Amino acid sequence: MKSIILAAGEGTRLRPYTLSRPKCMVEVGGRSLLDRQLDILEAAGVEENIIVGGYLFDKLSKRGARYYENPDYHKTNMVWTLFCAEEELQGEIIISYGDIVYSLKNLRDLLECSSDIAVTIDLDWERYWHARLEDPLSDAETLKLTEKGTILEIGKKPGSLDE
Repeated sequence: MKSIILAAGEGTRLRPYTLSRPKCMVEVGGRSLLDRQLDILEAAGVEENIIVGGYLFDKLSKRGARYYENPDYHKTNMVWTLFCAEEELQGEIIISYGDIVYSLKNLRDLLECSSDIAVTIDLDWERYWHARLEDPLSDAETLKLTEKGTILEIGKKPGSLDE
């Protein structure tokens, strides 16, 4: 089992914290977001970690992971960043954004899933968006699911909170 952490983003909404470091290196409680993820992955027994960076690539945590660089991070997206490590896309993989916080329980729940492809979703997202933005729709993306939980649509600009 290995992880690929997508950590190329500039984090402009986190200015001034990201003027001198990548978004994933911003600290919460004295530890960077990236180091928190690596600790949880290690605790869950994930043996290989691959980090794909971009913005301030040389400032990423150097913790025994393999590193790839997206030199075009400023004009590409997360899928492009993922494909900078295309040779790693084999076997069982956890793919994660570098700027999120999750618990060991979240990761263990994901690892226990029997589906070939699974996505962990925070269904309580709206509360966080209201706390940080006057209009959550200004930064939200769509996530439409079937009754059985299959993703129908993801990542588009929503017209309403229901989307």
